[in-house]
Amino acid sequence: MQIYVRFGDCPEGRSYNFDADDYEPGVSVYKAILNNWGELSLILPNEESAATVEMLLCDRPVYRVEGRLLETVGGDGEPLIADAVLTLMEDVDGTLLPYSIEENA
Repeated sequence: MQIYVRFGDCPEGRSYNFDADDYEPGVSVYKAILNNWGELSLILPNEESAATVEMLLCDRPVYRVEGRLLETVGGDGEPLIADAVLTLMEDVDGTLLPYSIEENA
């Protein structure tokens, strides 16, 4: 089942893009697949996102994010969600997440 996840707490309404020195239109998230055994696999929009995610995995909790998916993407090509509601995924160890690169993201 495809879901959206975030590592660490949610900012107040919008994520901040440090490279652009401006706010994103929504909260940055990543696509993920949750299998029947509770294993989570990330689907990243590009190779540059892999480095960002590896940095984010450092001892941060993993949250499932629901809300309104925006048509625009974040500075790293990641999906953005407005009106985000986060639910802690207590059984997921973020340090063990595998990932794949999505073509034509």
